Amino acid sequence: MRPPTENSQLVIAAPLRIEKLTILAGAPRLRVQRVGMGPARARTAAQLLKDDPARALIVLGVCGGLISGDRPGEVIIAERLSTVDERGELENPTDCHAPRQLAEALERQGLSVRNGTVASAARIVHGQARTRLKNSGADAVDMESAWLQAGARGRPFVVIRVVADTPDHDINSPIRAVASWVSALRALRYTARALGTLQTRRELQGLLQ
Repeated sequence: MRPPTENSQLVIAAPLRIEKLTILAGAPRLRVQRVGMGPARARTAAQLLKDDPARALIVLGVCGGLISGDRPGEVIIAERLSTVDERGELENPTDCHAPRQLAEALERQGLSVRNGTVASAARIVHGQARTRLKNSGADAVDMESAWLQAGARGRPFVVIRVVADTPDHDINSPIRAVASWVSALRALRYTARALGTLQTRRELQGLLQ
């Protein structure tokens, strides 16, 4: 059996087409799979990712911020991942792989990142539901990561999310929505570029063993 090529060392799961295109614009050599938005598509994608030969799985895309004072474009690497129960609170927490080491590596590439808890919800979270999640200990919310984790099949699993909107920059305002997405996608491209550099230098492989 031939050893994996550099590009097969890891696979990146991106929910949306625009996220995949943005990631590839920043790092064309990364291998990116578009998995679709929401838990149903994430579960389907996880079954396919189980058979992927990559040695590690990274979820990379945008998210909703929960902390007042955060701004669109903030980069969060999940220390832990939780789903959201019917009351809008965190449940089923799991740890992600090497979050602090990865944050330090990306910071050395010039990015401003932080670790935190990412909550995965079955639907878009607005208003008071965001407050409940924040009070439960979450820093950001998405709709895929927790269900994609099954696709890692015991391999290193990483979640990197870029904030697109926050309690202070809600996407319900069309003007703010456009500005927030521009900031988030720019940061997503820079994050992908940094990951690509780490992969080329073989630093990323060491972190994901």
